Amino acid sequence: MLNVELKASNRIEITASGRVEMQAMKAALDRLIALAEPLQHVTCLADMTDVTLPGADAIRAEIDRLPKVEDLLGKIDKAAVVTNQAWIAEAAKGAADRFPALDIRIYQSHEHDRARAWLSGTDNLV
Repeated sequence: MLNVELKASNRIEITASGRVEMQAMKAALDRLIALAEPLQHVTCLADMTDVTLPGADAIRAEIDRLPKVEDLLGKIDKAAVVTNQAWIAEAAKGAADRFPALDIRIYQSHEHDRARAWLSGTDNLV
């Protein structure tokens, strides 16, 4: 399952679980790109719990959209990745290294409230 939604005027939430196949990856990336296109100073909450590695065709769909995805990453100021999996946390750290202007923080799967608070700038209240 892969879902992309605009939850606030500039906050996009991505939810993924299970195995992501090509059609779901294409649809989610296209929606993500379309939602983010008119926005500035985007924040992103990515809830990636119990995700299995995507199939080769899903990875190919992501590679096909890489230039647009990279443009999108340039619009994101802050991203909170909520996960229960080390490989996803490591991938998020890799993205942070590649895009130093993007502030990425990783949270455990039970820390949704902390992640949302950090994105909204109210983390000192939680």
